[in-house]
Amino acid sequence: MKHVALLCLVVLLVLVASAAQALTITGKVVDPAGKPIGGATVWLHFRGPGGPYRWQPVASTQAAADGSFSLTDPAREKIRPTDAERYAVTAHKAGLTVDGAQVSDTAERLKLTLAEASAVTGRVLGEGAKPIEGALVMVTRAYLRPDPSSITRYFPVPDDVSEALGVRTDAQGAFELRLLPEGWQPGLTVSASGYGRVALRREASERATFWLQPAGSLRGKLVFARKPERLAECVLRASAEVQEDGYVSEEVSPDEQGAFVFPELPPGSYRLSVEKQPLQDEHLVGLIRAAVTSGEEAMLEWGAQTTYPLHGRVIASDTKNGLPGVAVAFYFQGSDGSYSPKATTGPDGVYDTRCIQGTYMVTAWAPNFTRAKDRPSVTVEVGPGLSGNAPDVVLDRARDLTIRVVDTSGRPVAEAAVRRGVDFAPEYVSGKTDSKGQFVASDVGPGLIKFWADKGSLATATGRQVDGAKEQGPITLTLQPGVLCTLRAKVIDQDGKPIPAAEVYLHQTRGDARSSDRAGLTDAAGAFLKANARPGVTYALEFRAAHCSRYTTGQWTATPGAAHDFGAIRLQRRTGFVAGTVVDEAGTPLPGVTVLNAGGGPETVKVTTDDQGRFRLEGLESGSAWVLAQAANRPLAGVRVEVGVADVKLVLRPRSPSAMGAPPAPRPNPVPPEEAKRLARGMLVWQLNETKGSKNYGRELLIRWLAHIDSQAAFEAAAAHGDDAGPIRLELGKLHLADDPDESLALITQCGDAHYAARTLCEAAREYATTNPDLARRCVEEGLSIAGAIEDARWRLATQAQLASELAKSDPARGAQLLSQAQTEASALGVADSDAYVRGVVAGCLCERDLDAAIKLLEPIEDPSARDRHFSNLTRHVARTSLDRALELMGRLSGTWARDGALATALPFFPPDQLDRATELARGIQDPYQRSRGLTLLASVAPQDRQAALLEEAAAGLVGSGDGYRGTGGRAGEAAARVACVARRLGYPA
Repeated sequence: MKHVALLCLVVLLVLVASAAQALTITGKVVDPAGKPIGGATVWLHFRGPGGPYRWQPVASTQAAADGSFSLTDPAREKIRPTDAERYAVTAHKAGLTVDGAQVSDTAERLKLTLAEASAVTGRVLGEGAKPIEGALVMVTRAYLRPDPSSITRYFPVPDDVSEALGVRTDAQGAFELRLLPEGWQPGLTVSASGYGRVALRREASERATFWLQPAGSLRGKLVFARKPERLAECVLRASAEVQEDGYVSEEVSPDEQGAFVFPELPPGSYRLSVEKQPLQDEHLVGLIRAAVTSGEEAMLEWGAQTTYPLHGRVIASDTKNGLPGVAVAFYFQGSDGSYSPKATTGPDGVYDTRCIQGTYMVTAWAPNFTRAKDRPSVTVEVGPGLSGNAPDVVLDRARDLTIRVVDTSGRPVAEAAVRRGVDFAPEYVSGKTDSKGQFVASDVGPGLIKFWADKGSLATATGRQVDGAKEQGPITLTLQPGVLCTLRAKVIDQDGKPIPAAEVYLHQTRGDARSSDRAGLTDAAGAFLKANARPGVTYALEFRAAHCSRYTTGQWTATPGAAHDFGAIRLQRRTGFVAGTVVDEAGTPLPGVTVLNAGGGPETVKVTTDDQGRFRLEGLESGSAWVLAQAANRPLAGVRVEVGVADVKLVLRPRSPSAMGAPPAPRPNPVPPEEAKRLARGMLVWQLNETKGSKNYGRELLIRWLAHIDSQAAFEAAAAHGDDAGPIRLELGKLHLADDPDESLALITQCGDAHYAARTLCEAAREYATTNPDLARRCVEEGLSIAGAIEDARWRLATQAQLASELAKSDPARGAQLLSQAQTEASALGVADSDAYVRGVVAGCLCERDLDAAIKLLEPIEDPSARDRHFSNLTRHVARTSLDRALELMGRLSGTWARDGALATALPFFPPDQLDRATELARGIQDPYQRSRGLTLLASVAPQDRQAALLEEAAAGLVGSGDGYRGTGGRAGEAAARVACVARRLGYPA
């Protein structure tokens, strides 16, 4: 009997403890007049750090007759600062609006207002403007600007709620959605069978139109060295921008064999990522890309990488004891954030997991603890032969601190905003005071913390700094008048007319700290007012308006209670336009096509053609502009027109088999060779005269080029201005090596610079290695004989290693001996700057014969950019003989851009029978510039029947990829020029 009683007591204690740990959120549902609304459904969702991307349902309830509700999450005790805005509460009642909030403080009692709903109408159309019946239209988020100068109020509508409250389109594809009050703007998502699901990237107005294209599918296979356990628990996400302001994000799980399928995806280019990965021995890493076409099934394989042990402990700073049940995250340093494994500590505070090779920052968070301010994370190296033992992650014990806010008379102030942060324009609101003027700051740990408070025109004069380890509280913050400052401005156009709804950005500086935030909009009179600027901060305002130039004011440093008027800000309106129609090859108008400008102004203007294929681009600068049209399964169409033209016609033709066709037959040069040489000589001499004797590298290049055409003229030009004749001798030596080796080698070796001479001979040996092996061997021997005269020991070592690499082609034994000697000398060098560079050069020479030795030379290099550069070089060499080793090396690179660049560079070195695999890898490159570069390089080595399609794909991927595409100096502009140059070189019209 005693045992039974004891057992009952234990169960009771467990239940009490469980109840004590449950998080509860309370509130009330009311109408706009504040009267209670009973019977409304209220949902609670959670999205925690490192958890699933989508909101996860936690609980739901019905509001009582007095409108009150209470929602409980039994899995959590309270909301921590790291989880701010991670809970979503949503309420709805039939016939009324939906309302919601993101919750960061459970002490605050929520008030959700349900009112009479206004209508958002629209249509869902398919190809040829055909109505789509039965499509589900949903509100997935909502926005409100209570007044033109206010920051947007926002709340999400989680998927299960938005689907339950969505509406279906009728036979005409029309819908009417009544879920939000007047003035609110919904973010809409539409789902239709055979078309997939698409969300509008921007909030919709009173009428919205969706243009949908028939979906394709994406099927794939996860490839592992051996079958992993718990594979079906993985979650993969496919994300893409699929139309003007539209995007897609879908999630699936693979089966136990690693096969997965996204059954309906709108056409477009997709990025695949891993959202949940409960795997051990191998991990899926990074982002891969796949192209989806309407009515077709795309296929891909995703190979996993080997993992290695990583273990450590999370302890409390005061007791040094391990903390159980703590969430631990491992951030792969230098990555794009797509690979961040997670773990949870056991009963003794120990975590034991596996990660791919690399350097990781380890951090942790737990209820009632904060990350130590002086050591919030630790770093550990993971890889073959390494222990993977991470230093202890230390968490400080946290507690609650009560804050009282009063006025100058000592009376409590309700609804005052309490802020915590650094001594610089704190914008983060921890919460608001209750009716007693109190607010409880949770998770206050050791260290100095500052608190401020404000309400309306009242604010604390200075922040109250406390020591979290010593302060018991409550602490008092006093609000005073005359502390905050006022900023004013008025925005007008060139005619003096006010510009309403212009965006205002606030640039703030205090000491070394800087921030830039969106501060609101101008009102109907073009006026902007900020009444809560803080003293001691230097402010500047930036103004942006649609179809107008931008403007940034001068700076002003605020003093207590001061007001500053920036005056009338004049923005120049851009009034240019281009209008026209997009049609197919038969002249039929094409609706739903994206049309954009490129080069027509400081910003890209995008529109979608209407159901008659018409478009109008506005806000362009005067002059000319490129107008481009882009649609799935059709190559890009574009034309350069004068701004102001209203009858542009763009024709989008089918992609099959290739819009570029076969290259035309070579055309004879209309200029005779001797005449061409005379013209070139004259231009180079004129350019040399224009340099007026400067000694920069540009002049040296001009003299080198002139030496190719007329050596006597080059020597005369050099003598006239005292230029070194050494570069001319080098150029002449290279130019005539094949027909007069003796004289050419003499010219090169007597150029006066042993380093340049030996390097030139090495380049010549590489050039003649297959066509004239004897000449190549002679160049190597001459180079080795003079390389010893190079004064700088590092450049001497680098040059000798390069020559030894070429020597190994004709004399393997001697070449290997010299390379081994270079390896030994390089391993004794430093690991930074020029030493690191020489390590990289020697590693590049070694890698094709001894890749492990080459890697060993590079591993000590600490600078991430230097490591990336040299490992990228290795991938290019290794790709010729081992694709798998090349791809493995790319995994060592620290960032996505570095990996993308290495892959793009290595693609043309893939064996000819691996073209399909190389093409799929190129499509998986995330950066549009590098992806275009990779496809262009592939086209340059591909068979003729594959060149056109690769070049078209390289060009199409650059459309709208960034500001650089519109200017000649940007990366995308450079990539577009590369596509054109390669197309011209291959014989296509570019």
